[in-house]
Formats: sequence, C-alpha cells, structure tokens
Amino acid sequence: MTTPILVAPYRGGWDVIHEGARYADSHHADRDAAVVAGTALARSERATLVTLDLAGCECTRIDYAARTHMAATAD
Repeated sequence: MTTPILVAPYRGGWDVIHEGARYADSHHADRDAAVVAGTALARSERATLVTLDLAGCECTRIDYAARTHMAATAD
C-alpha cells in the first residue's frame, strides 16, 4: 500500500506532500493547481489523494488505486 498524498495549505499557498514526509513534492499558489498536481501524482502512484481545507480538516479522499482497478475490470 502506498502512502496517501495530501493537498494541504502551507505558508500562503498549497503543498502536495506524501503523508508523513518532511518535504513537499510541489508547492502551488492556489488550491486548484495543487489539486491538479496531486491528482496526477496520486494516479501515477495509484495512491489515495486527501485534500484539506484552510483549517486543515479533510474535505475529500479519493483512492486512485481502487478507481484504476475498477476501471480495468469493468471492460
């Protein structure tokens, strides 16, 4: 199982970071750009993407490992 990827507020912008990591994979000026980058990373790693709001509360959780598997078996 892979480590979840977070989209979290950080110093006036938004970070894309693996849960528990010391450094972010990327930093973005707005949340939308961070979600796009986080989604691409989560899809490529077949990981779970967790987006947080400004208060640090979880907004969404999408498991791309399950979605990839389901799409592959649906055909």
